[in-house]
Amino acid sequence: MITRRKNSNANLKTLSVEGETLSPSFNKDVVEYSINVGPEVKNLNITAATEVDTSSYEIVGNSNFKAGENEVKIIVTAEDGTKKTYTITVNRQGYTDNHLASLTVSSDDTPYEMTPNFDPSYDSEDGVYEVIVPNDVDRVTVEGELAGVGSTVTGLGEYALPTGTTTVEVKVKSEIGEVREYVI
Repeated sequence: MITRRKNSNANLKTLSVEGETLSPSFNKDVVEYSINVGPEVKNLNITAATEVDTSSYEIVGNSNFKAGENEVKIIVTAEDGTKKTYTITVNRQGYTDNHLASLTVSSDDTPYEMTPNFDPSYDSEDGVYEVIVPNDVDRVTVEGELAGVGSTVTGLGEYALPTGTTTVEVKVKSEIGEVREYVI
């Protein structure tokens, strides 16, 4: 009886990322790599090949990158089940926009004027606005639209107005955590 042993080679022959450069350069014996990408990159176009045809590989974690470090693993499985994992640490820059494109205060579809007028191109650390409404208005709706991608906004919605002054804080947080506040 002749028994042929299964191949235990779990090496990659090549590993590359379209449009990007791995650091360090690929070497089959090096299993840790890094890459820096812009905020628009959500996944990588990875090309890999195993050293022997009897091995296979699987790519895990190559989607929905968040700002900061993301790990993509290329898991190579040899014919005999031996595994070797190559890891690419993807350092994705985050979006920095924390502005509103619009900000309005209204009641029953009646918009109210803000002083100063809201100007999305006005670049201040924080915006402070005043709105004066008639005495018979007991509720207002604060609406806004984000200027960029990757940011979140809190403070929009409907507000009850007791007689006197009510302060509404609208906060826009960029993907990297920088907060801009608009106070009405």
